[in-house]
Amino acid sequence: MFASFIRFAAVVLLTLNFVGCTVESKDIIAWGSTEEYDDFLWKKFVPDTLTHTMFFDFNNDAQKYGSAVSLGIFKINDNGKFVPVEASELEVFVNGSKQDLIQVATNTDSLNVGFVLGPKAAAKVHHWYFRAVNMGGMDRINDIEAADLKSDDSVLGEIVVVKKHIWNPVALILFWMLIILIALLLLWFVMGRDQLYPKFRGGSIVIEYGNFYKLVKIGGCKKMVCTRSSKEESALEQLFTGRVVYVKDSQGPWVSDVVFEPASRRRIRMRYKTSDFEADSNSLEKGEIYTLTSISDGTKIKLTIQ
Repeated sequence: MFASFIRFAAVVLLTLNFVGCTVESKDIIAWGSTEEYDDFLWKKFVPDTLTHTMFFDFNNDAQKYGSAVSLGIFKINDNGKFVPVEASELEVFVNGSKQDLIQVATNTDSLNVGFVLGPKAAAKVHHWYFRAVNMGGMDRINDIEAADLKSDDSVLGEIVVVKKHIWNPVALILFWMLIILIALLLLWFVMGRDQLYPKFRGGSIVIEYGNFYKLVKIGGCKKMVCTRSSKEESALEQLFTGRVVYVKDSQGPWVSDVVFEPASRRRIRMRYKTSDFEADSNSLEKGEIYTLTSISDGTKIKLTIQ
């Protein structure tokens, strides 16, 4: 009787070179590692194909009298039994064509076998196994007799595939951008805003001229403006730079705006156009009374700093 046999090996395929060592029989084949992520916005997940080249060596009798050998991918279930790896876990491509089993004709020297892990494959290290599903009339494979290959625990080789679940790249970029933005906002509100836009710690200013009298509380605002025109700040401007208190009198002596800003804890800096106003001092101290005079009509404005 003719003795027909097949010997197969797997070699890692990288670019144009075969890198690694030939793995035969029941040795472990490190098939590779792949990453998956959830779809997010325009970035959709496209699974990787982990490709290796498997080499086969049929003897003369096998090539003359044998038929195709079928190899399947199996796993061990919770009961310790070998069961086929489901298509939802693993898709197998042979020379670019999707197949349920790896069909090896007797005139085959090598096959490019690709694994695409499906959505049902858990993110972990998978241990899968090559098993002969159809011997194709062979007496033995890798020096393992046909009768032994039909046993429940026979394998031709173990495959190790690693699957990792990672962040979607777009989601990861947006996440870190959000973290950086939050950090910058915290830095701005804790330190930057008060440095660039200091606020009045408290106090008030009493403004008097003619029949006009107004007590303005200035605590917590960045400045006070006496004006004839209506002015408003946006909510964002108030949030990021601070609040401005406007004292409006459309018939008042404010031919141009007069601005009061904090200079120190007890002092206030007053800014105005020297062509429109004259004052006792531009630096106002708490507990003192000052006079601001309109040059155009001579109106004297009494300022009491409290």
